[in-house]
Parts: sequence; structure tokens; C-alpha cells
Amino acid sequence: MADKRKVSETHLGTVRGMIYATDTQKKWLVKWTYHETGKKWPIREQKIVYGLKINAEQFLENIMREIDSGKHTKKAQKMTVEQWLEQWLDAKKNGIYGKSIKDKTLVTYQQRIQYICKFLGQHTVQDLTTQDVQKFVNNAMRDNTISLRTKQYTFRVLKMSLNDAEAWEIIGRNPAAKLKIGQNASPKRIPLNIEQLQQVMTQLQHEQYGLPLEFIAVTGVRVGECLGLTWDCIDFEKGNVEIKQQLTEIGNKIILEQTTKTASSQRFVALPTTFVAKLKAHRRTQLQMRLKNPSDAWQNDFVFATQNGTPISPNNLRRTFRRVLKKCGLPPYHVHDLRHTYATLLYDTTKNIKLVSEMLGHTSTQITIDTYTHTTDHAKEEIAHIVDDLFYQ
Repeated sequence: MADKRKVSETHLGTVRGMIYATDTQKKWLVKWTYHETGKKWPIREQKIVYGLKINAEQFLENIMREIDSGKHTKKAQKMTVEQWLEQWLDAKKNGIYGKSIKDKTLVTYQQRIQYICKFLGQHTVQDLTTQDVQKFVNNAMRDNTISLRTKQYTFRVLKMSLNDAEAWEIIGRNPAAKLKIGQNASPKRIPLNIEQLQQVMTQLQHEQYGLPLEFIAVTGVRVGECLGLTWDCIDFEKGNVEIKQQLTEIGNKIILEQTTKTASSQRFVALPTTFVAKLKAHRRTQLQMRLKNPSDAWQNDFVFATQNGTPISPNNLRRTFRRVLKKCGLPPYHVHDLRHTYATLLYDTTKNIKLVSEMLGHTSTQITIDTYTHTTDHAKEEIAHIVDDLFYQ
């Protein structure tokens, strides 16, 4: 790349900055020189900046201010985005700066960082510009191999890491701070109506893994909370269940985590009397199965387990649910939609959003309102009747 011409020169204290136009449109060579105490010769650095001339000017202004304020990191001390993300991930894993992340989150971060590094890995993190990040976002948005939700999550990981880089004074400012990516990943999930739910519940009686799916439907628990349930969590006398752990699938491994998604997810959930009776019958059947198929795996004491006592894979539960929906002639709902349905029906019946939020294990009622409650046709009809009584009686 040959320099075509110098288009601007500016000074700030002892710092001298220059911008050169290049052979390529919207590509600028930015150079700066400055003196350092104890050094005989000035330090010279440069960076290619993409975009309009004003973008190159903004980049140079930021660099010169950093040097003038003593916050600039010399090139020899700089690291690439890939090096920084590796250091950041290690810190998150070991809880060096705050709470350590869970194993499943770690794996997800590793996958997203691998994607980020394909585009930004060799950039110097201290010289990363908003234009560099925007270019990455544009490339990601054109990538049809990943969903919009994954793109949003990837950008969130990058933004978080750069926030920490700023907080730890690795960089002067987060170049991704004001950027956003896409709209909401998907519209709100529509819950099953009562007739559809009754169809599903009937069909579940004929499935090997029907009972855990029924448990999710009548308690609104998450899949991992359901499959991580052990018999010591069931109180048959009080008719409730303690949610205190969860099963997590990481790659080909199934792990029992002695914690839940959040602190508020640890809770007690009341069980319908009919389902308590079903659990008692299931307990008796499982005890007979333990005698028939002795295995060390039974020591895990899972409420819902395979015939050998091993944990049920969440994927097996999802496959069962898809098969049930197909037999019922229903649209392709997700297992998690049973939780949505539970929340919506419970709210329609009680009109108590705080109670619903507590039963779901949410940190705030706003999450419950935004995510899980839906206005049903029955509720709309009730409003119409109320208006009718007020105005026409």
C-alpha cells in the first residue's frame, strides 16, 4: 500500500498526528509520533482505519488524548483481540474478577469467541475502533449459518469483554459501547391453549418419558430442574417439591449442578394432589426396576431416570415432546412452551403476577410479565363482558 497524500496534520502537546489517503477508497493510514521520558528518539506508530475521513480523525483524536493523558499503551505492550479474549475467558472461568461462570456458560463463551476471532482475532485490542466492530457486526448479520439470536449473543460476549477491558484499563474506551445488533431474536412464544394442553396430557400417558413432561406442565419448572430432581427434594406429606439443582448437558456430557440458574430459582413448588399420587406410583415402579436392573447409577437417586438409573438426556425429552405433538396434530411447540403455558394459565386464574413469578423462580416480576404471560382469548372475552356491564346495564 502506497501513501497517496497527507490530508491532515494535528498536534496535541508533544504528540503529532497525521492522516494519509490511500489507494483504496474509505481506507486511511493514520500515523502518530510522541516523545517518552528517557527516550532519545520519538516513538512512531500507525494504524489503518476504514470508513470516512471523520472516522480516521476521531480515531486519531482518541489516540492523541490517550497519549497526552498518559493512558496510551505502547505497541510493544499491546495484545491482539484473540490474546485478550483468552485472558478474559480465563479470568471469568476462575472468578478472578467477580463470580466465576458455570461450565455450560464457559463452553458457550468459547464457541462465540472462536467466531469473533475469525474476524477480529488479529486486530490489536487497544487500537480496535467502533468501525472495526461495526464491520464485524455487518459480516455477522450477513452470515446465514447462525441464527439472529446467536449473532446477538456473540455480540454481547464481545461487548462484555470490552467493557471489562475498559474497567481493567487495558483499553481507554469500549468501541462497541454504543453499537447494537438486530432486533428481538424472535416474537413472544405463544402458549398452548387448554384444549391443546389436555390433548398433550392424554398422549403423555403412553410415553416412556411422559411423566417428566407432565411434571413440567403442572409445575412450570425448567427442563434442567425437572431432570435434576432427586427423591430427597420431594415432600409427599406437604405435597411440594424443592427446586435446588439442575441437570446440564455440555457437549456429550450430562452434569448435575448443585445450584439453579439464579438464586431466586431455588424455591418450593406445590404439587397437584393427583400428581402426588402419580409420583408415589412412579416411586414404587422405580424401586422394582432397581431390583431388576441393579446399577451404581441408581445411587444418584434421580426422580426421573432411565431404566438403568442414569439421567435422562434433555434431547430425549425434546424428541418425546415432538413425537407427542405430531400424534396430536399440533404445531411444533418447544418443551419450554409448557412452562409458558403454565405461567399464562396460572396468571389467568389468579391474576397474581407476584405468585406466578415466585413459582417460576424469576428474579423480578417484570421478567414474568415480559416473557411468559400472554393475553388469552378467554381473558379478552372477560374484558368485553366487564365493559358490557359498565356501559350497557
